[in-house]
Amino acid sequence: MLHCDKCDVDIKDNINNCPLCGRDLDNKTQIQSFVCYPDDKIWISKRNILINMLFFISIIGVVISIFLELLIFKRIWYNWYVITGEALFLLAIIAPLKFRWSFSAISLIDSLTICSYILFLELFTHSFGWGLNYAIPMFLLFCTLYTTIIIVSRNYYQGYDFVVCLLVLAILSTAIFLYNLLSGGIMWPSLVTFLTSVTCFIGFLIFKFKKVKAQIEKKFFI
Repeated sequence: MLHCDKCDVDIKDNINNCPLCGRDLDNKTQIQSFVCYPDDKIWISKRNILINMLFFISIIGVVISIFLELLIFKRIWYNWYVITGEALFLLAIIAPLKFRWSFSAISLIDSLTICSYILFLELFTHSFGWGLNYAIPMFLLFCTLYTTIIIVSRNYYQGYDFVVCLLVLAILSTAIFLYNLLSGGIMWPSLVTFLTSVTCFIGFLIFKFKKVKAQIEKKFFI
């Protein structure tokens, strides 16, 4: 049985052309080799060296900052910002580069870490209101719209990674909206984010269902 990788359908051996796109299905044309960039081991080695350098430089900077504060003030206070910023840097930048996470994983981890950092700043400085009322809802709104645009523009509808990503963003937006609703905080940023995230999540499910349905129809000639 032949296979058209463009239409993703299986075709009988006695058919020479794909009935959907007309592509020649001769066995010789089915063998294709794709070289992924970068395939150079030297480039990969240099990339890993650069990532390791960034990691150790950031760790050394944090250690020096903590040492100086302990030496001068005999306590740790401002370096809590440095420590949490370092954790954000490792989770949002170093880890995705080191382990080559997918875009959906990067989007989700960055959203969670940055929202956690904003919440930490709000709680640590006792300046309540700006984080949960404005900063976190607006950042979640940006993440939701950016992720949805990437999904649609790059056709990232296969798999369930982006479904999980948008679902988590919708849950976070709902939680922030409910918090502001029950606590009497500023409503409109969290309300806009809540409605946008839920709409994008439901819309992506519909979009994905249509894509899966189209693939099934091609597969079984429905």
